[in-house]
Amino acid sequence: MVVGISLASMLVGVLGTVFPQNSRDRLLWWRDRRRYQEKARQHRGRAVPEPERQGP
Repeated sequence: MVVGISLASMLVGVLGTVFPQNSRDRLLWWRDRRRYQEKARQHRGRAVPEPERQGP
């Protein structure tokens, strides 16, 4: 039980350092993340044709 509580508190501490704490920085982080997800979604929607093989 002690190990579980220790791991949970370490996880919370690490998450606090990863995400920005300033509200302005947090807003910019979420906007960039949303833009990235939209671009990734658009990229997944496009089928990239395979190049045609040339003869030997």
